[in-house]
Amino acid sequence: MKTQFHDKQNLLQKYYSIFLWGFFLLGISSCYSNKPSGDEVVPIPQNSSEDIQKKVEFLGEVIEDYPEKPEYYYRRAVLYLRLNKERLAKTDIENALKLDSLAGKYHFIHAQILDIMGESEQALKSANRAQSQKARDIELDMLLGKLYFENQKPQKSVRHLQKIEKIFPKRPEVHYYKGKSYFALEDTSHAVHSFVTATVLRPDYPEAYEALGKLFNEYRKPHTALRYINKGIQNCKRKAPLYFMAGHTNRKLSRYNKAMECFKNAVKSDSTFWQASLYLSNYFLRRESFGAGKKYLEIALSVNPDIKNGYLRLGWLYEKYVKNYKTALTHYQKAQTKDAENEGIQKAIDRVNRKIADEEYKKSPEYQEKLRLLREKYRRRNDSLRNATIQSEGETESKPEGEGETRPTPTPQPKEDSDNQ
Repeated sequence: MKTQFHDKQNLLQKYYSIFLWGFFLLGISSCYSNKPSGDEVVPIPQNSSEDIQKKVEFLGEVIEDYPEKPEYYYRRAVLYLRLNKERLAKTDIENALKLDSLAGKYHFIHAQILDIMGESEQALKSANRAQSQKARDIELDMLLGKLYFENQKPQKSVRHLQKIEKIFPKRPEVHYYKGKSYFALEDTSHAVHSFVTATVLRPDYPEAYEALGKLFNEYRKPHTALRYINKGIQNCKRKAPLYFMAGHTNRKLSRYNKAMECFKNAVKSDSTFWQASLYLSNYFLRRESFGAGKKYLEIALSVNPDIKNGYLRLGWLYEKYVKNYKTALTHYQKAQTKDAENEGIQKAIDRVNRKIADEEYKKSPEYQEKLRLLREKYRRRNDSLRNATIQSEGETESKPEGEGETRPTPTPQPKEDSDNQ
């Protein structure tokens, strides 16, 4: 009986799955069979099994059929943004804006994308256009508050952030950006209060602890700065920038061993935090500890290949310290691609090429033959000298005592002047 029951249950589940898939496919086919009219928009499949990428692919097919509908570009831009594909999202939302430049929500997404891409000035323009088109979104005010600060307009930033604070008083980002704006306005008491409030609302907020450390360091209160930095290290998962700041703060207090420990901890906690690796590289190179200097410089360049003179310095280390001329040449060539007008790099390349040529020549049969002949010449000379020495010692032993000795020649005395006699 139990077996029959389980068989029936499995059969029902199978039919139920087929029904769901059939219903889903019917929904997609209906989207294609019925063309939208006017402002009607094809819905994106909402089946839970569909991931974001499938939705993007679906929208791509819809856009091919209806390229004049800005809403599809907007929806795909939002999905691209969720996939962290900002450039594709930017292309889509700009296509939507070409078709409808009066939609506030398009300008808002455009502003968000530009902000993520680091284009702060253009992002602020798009955010203001969104506001002028009556876009109603509390996130727009939050974005405007952030962008006004980044564009050196702290008073406008505070105004927008205060508006959000009335609605969301426990949102830590609001207090953090308020603190940064107050700091820019040199209102330190409000800045400290805002930063501390942000850390209370969100104990794992590394940027807020960094801001407190920077503020107190600038006002020459390194002990207070360290207190907040160390608290951030205890509470935050992202510790590397805090360790880095702790290193510089300890240096101000002449705690050099502690500072080096902090810099090394920054690299251990996050090897992609290249600033700490570069600092350690410079530190070891100044002390002629070339092995450690090379190690940390390679870590830094693996993350940020645009470090000024980074590859030039690494090439020098491989040439002078490691004696690996081919690797040195590779790094010098990379340095030249970043600074083509530097004549010193070309001189280094020429010098290393000569050394490589010398190494290749030393491997040739011609050089090996010359080396063999030279060794043979020195061997014969040494043998000759050895034989002469043995013969001389033998002759000395065969002579009677006193023979063969040379008497010292008397030193001639100067004649006295006849006038002095």
